[in-house]
Amino acid sequence: ELIYLDELEMPLEKGGLLPAQRDQAAKLSLRCGGRVEYDFALDQLSLRESVSLVYQVAGMPADSFRCQNLQLELRDPTNEAIPRDRPVDWLVSIVASGSPAHAILPSFDAELAADVIRFDAVKGLIRANGATPKRGVVVRRGGIRATLAQLAYQFEPKRPDAIGMIDVQGAGIVNIDDPEIPLVMAQWRDGFRLQPTGLATPDQLDCDVEVSVDGDIQARLSDGGQFRADSVAGLLRPRKQPPASDGDEDRLTLVPDRFEAKGHVEIDTSALAATTETLFLEFIEPTDADPPVQRSEATDHPLRQWVRQPGSGDRPTVDPVARPRPVIRGDAISAQLRLASEGLQATDMSMVGSIHVTHLIKAGGQMLTAALTGERLRLIDRGDGDDVLQLDGGPDENARFELGDGFFVGPMIQIRPSDNHVWMK
Repeated sequence: ELIYLDELEMPLEKGGLLPAQRDQAAKLSLRCGGRVEYDFALDQLSLRESVSLVYQVAGMPADSFRCQNLQLELRDPTNEAIPRDRPVDWLVSIVASGSPAHAILPSFDAELAADVIRFDAVKGLIRANGATPKRGVVVRRGGIRATLAQLAYQFEPKRPDAIGMIDVQGAGIVNIDDPEIPLVMAQWRDGFRLQPTGLATPDQLDCDVEVSVDGDIQARLSDGGQFRADSVAGLLRPRKQPPASDGDEDRLTLVPDRFEAKGHVEIDTSALAATTETLFLEFIEPTDADPPVQRSEATDHPLRQWVRQPGSGDRPTVDPVARPRPVIRGDAISAQLRLASEGLQATDMSMVGSIHVTHLIKAGGQMLTAALTGERLRLIDRGDGDDVLQLDGGPDENARFELGDGFFVGPMIQIRPSDNHVWMK
């Protein structure tokens, strides 16, 4: 037992702890303001009061971890038969506590703060939580910052470099400051989970990733739009992105494959306003046969582009200017969206149950209010401007299409905006 430890500095003879740092000089510095105890029977090291651990690679910012108390259980440190290829091979578990315990990791552009952090190297599990639910956990990675009720991260013990499962039980709020992500805030009440379907590393995203969020979900988009739902579940898939500049290699990123939102779903954006109980979105890749979409087409054919993905240029610096947008209500909405470079384009959209749609469209050189009511609605974008909008009525009520002062009523109404053609059956 050591009563006091002012500072212990340990040069790392084999270089940095990470593979990319093995040929660089590095050191670990440990400070403790109170007692240091080692239990030889349990191979347990305890440090109390103002513990500080700093990892420094020559010429790089230092990573640091500070807490009030730190307890480490070592994995049979005198047994030379145990292979120890990574620092984690020396550990069984770590428990850190503080107000809060705080990790600042500039080498990963990340931070973690929680009152209690537990690391289990044998089970491959990291847990973090606050002393009370209100204190919670704060996590930052790049421009993404999250405040969570608690956090659990499950990983494969033999492959700690692989991406594991993130599981948040309880409420959370995420703030995003990244021009590449069309989302600036998301929050939920009950839980969040992200899990790869296979083995993936940050440098090799070669499998899909499942995402689910539950409980009074609210999100704010970069164009000022908002989204709400009771639950969201979806799948992200890896996609090659072109290099940022000549000489760089292609990079893999995650793009949406499909998403389903359920329960009191509301979308309120500059492109559309929609209310439904179920929303299903399927995302497809563009093909060489797909013609490029020009922004002017959204004005010429306002029924074509129902969904538009806000980009970095859409972040409002002044109050947005009001413009026509469809207002949609229905029990269930599904859409197939093309991931074009110009944004998200709806190529096939359908609605079922208690449908009501209003929109301003250009007809005869003037803007007229259009309203559609019925039981089934389908919009097909054929890619050549020859779009088809088909509206079906129900067993007890016909479909109805109102345009300006006129209207059409029938069991089925088909509208072709490109040639101002309405066909009824």
